[in-house]
Amino acid sequence: MTEGNFFLQYEAVHLYNPAYVTICELHFIISNADEWHSVKPSTFSHQRSGSYNYIRVYGAPANVLMGYVLLTSTPGNYITMSQIDEVANIILLAVSGIPNLFNENTGIDGLIVPVIFDKGNTSEILRMIPPNYKMSVVPGYLQFRPYNSSGYPNAMCPGFKIKSYSPQYVCIGGISDYIEDFGTCSDFAGWAGKKNDVIHPDTASGNAHSQNDISSTILIFYR
Repeated sequence: MTEGNFFLQYEAVHLYNPAYVTICELHFIISNADEWHSVKPSTFSHQRSGSYNYIRVYGAPANVLMGYVLLTSTPGNYITMSQIDEVANIILLAVSGIPNLFNENTGIDGLIVPVIFDKGNTSEILRMIPPNYKMSVVPGYLQFRPYNSSGYPNAMCPGFKIKSYSPQYVCIGGISDYIEDFGTCSDFAGWAGKKNDVIHPDTASGNAHSQNDISSTILIFYR
């Protein structure tokens, strides 16, 4: 079903037994190609393994919202398709009110606040940034929840805001453009750079931080 530019597709798995409460599992995916830049999965289908039901998604979906709702009725009563459609429509209407959920323009739906350095300064921040990204950062800020080009969020950019769709190489707490890439998820995201980058002990180079930066622990308490 659709609502404006929003598209919802679902799989409903009806588990029925006359002696027990009737259960319907409603699994859904919501996408919006225009406002979220969504890429829908190539296949979205119900699977069963033993006594367990689950939904399998194929392809390389991006910027989609997935969810699960459990519907129940009194023993012996089927849950009808019209009831399932009604629930799905309620979900779609609620989600359609947040068009900027996956906005990749940095700073629009993330929080950016200026900071004052008690120790260090903007020059020190820039010294730590890999050379390939120095032109993509503006020191003197904290930025929360910047998105990369695939719609994956990073937790925070410590000491700067970014003008790039690749926050995983400089921000903390996130994953890379390609989730299967080794070493590009967790607290320090893509700080080790790309496959051909050489990591130096004290100096950032290419797309990579120094080994000292990668091995560091960052604790930030913000009020």
